[in-house]
Amino acid sequence: MMNDYTSLSNRAGYNKSLAHFRLVSAILPQLTNGENLADLIDDLEKTKQVEKAQIGPLLNALIVERMAYRTLSFNMPTDAQSFQGIIDETEKWNRFDIIIAYHHPQLGITLINPKKPNQWESVQDLSRQELLVVYLRGMRDEDRSLEKDAVESLQNLLIGRPAGETAKFHDPNLKPKPAPAPACEDHPSKQENPDRRCRALCGWRRPAPSPPHPASGHRPTLPFVLVGRAPEDVFHQLEVPFGVDADETAVEDQRPCARTHDDLLLEEALAREGVGDTVSVIY
Repeated sequence: MMNDYTSLSNRAGYNKSLAHFRLVSAILPQLTNGENLADLIDDLEKTKQVEKAQIGPLLNALIVERMAYRTLSFNMPTDAQSFQGIIDETEKWNRFDIIIAYHHPQLGITLINPKKPNQWESVQDLSRQELLVVYLRGMRDEDRSLEKDAVESLQNLLIGRPAGETAKFHDPNLKPKPAPAPACEDHPSKQENPDRRCRALCGWRRPAPSPPHPASGHRPTLPFVLVGRAPEDVFHQLEVPFGVDADETAVEDQRPCARTHDDLLLEEALAREGVGDTVSVIY
């Protein structure tokens, strides 16, 4: 009988699921830091670190459920090939993060940051009757009351109608976040394998576990995290076992450098407690 865990019962399914969970865990800190998912996916697609089939689940898990973006879906009433007006208008909307998902019947989902001309160039045209889904979220709590008006104005822009009054979508006092600097000189010129990007970006290694506590000793309380111990006898030759590369014996954290200070403290505490290799569930 099939159930939700059947895909985890073989090597291919297990590795595919684990790789997707790692990708989600890598992207989320960057989103909460203000980066745009379409920009992140564009970079990952160029280095072949994400599959088209993963984009839909990423959108729903992170953008809809985790971060509660307002959404609006519609079919294009006519063909569209000129997007400069959309770019010029949305570039002014600094109160929102915006993602457009273009559902092509053969090519799958393509994500577009409407403020980036190069991402429109990759689409070239939007065809009549094809599906678009707009995802939009206010950058601050006070901006969220404008989300409904903003998604409707963006829909009008996309289908060739006047956007209406949009001056309220721009706040001259809101300063853009500076682009994050590379974590070390190894990024990206010395990065030999994109699948090992955390070592190139961070060079951070999990500290070795301390000796076990005496039976009567006090074990400090750790912050809550859902963890799983790496099995010793199940899938021990997997391409990607829990937290360990198949070609390495050292355990290294492979999340990108957007890891927070709290993440580091937690992982060090887990290592001191001798918990072992862990997988954190963060969304």
